[in-house]
Amino acid sequence: KLTEQSFADSAVMYATAADMVAKHLQEAVRERGKAVFAVSGGKTPAPLFQQLAQMALPWHLITVILV
Repeated sequence: KLTEQSFADSAVMYATAADMVAKHLQEAVRERGKAVFAVSGGKTPAPLFQQLAQMALPWHLITVILV
C-alpha cells in the first residue's frame, strides 16, 4: 500500500523507492517465480535504476520493460 510521504532530499526519496521496488520484486518472485517491472523511460528514473542495480535481486527472474 502506498502512502503519502515527505523526504529530506531526492537521495532519500530514491533510496526509499528502491527499497520498496526491491521488496515488491522479491515478493513477486517468491510468489510466482518471476516478476515484471514496467518503468518509464527518460532520465527521471535513472537514480532509482542505479540503486536497484546495486541490490542482490534475482535479476534472471525479473523482466524490465519500458512503457
